[in-house]
Amino acid sequence: MFEEFNVFNFLIAFFGFFVIIVIVTLIFTAYMARHKKPAPNDQDEKIVREKETIREIVMVPCQYCGTLIPQTALSCSTCGAGRKA
Repeated sequence: MFEEFNVFNFLIAFFGFFVIIVIVTLIFTAYMARHKKPAPNDQDEKIVREKETIREIVMVPCQYCGTLIPQTALSCSTCGAGRKA
């Protein structure tokens, strides 16, 4: 009868330990699920689009000295003469 009591105590201790391990595992997995960082995916990344504006400056010769000046300039930067429209 003494041996049966030891086996019974062993089985209770074993199953108690097993239940504790299962509960700790469940708590740990729930904690990790809440604090999980999302895995980087190509689809999840934000696409950054940049718009580059290229302006072309047309240079025209000054009618008085021949220096090339921007088409939008009101006067020549070299001789100071006004541009004719």
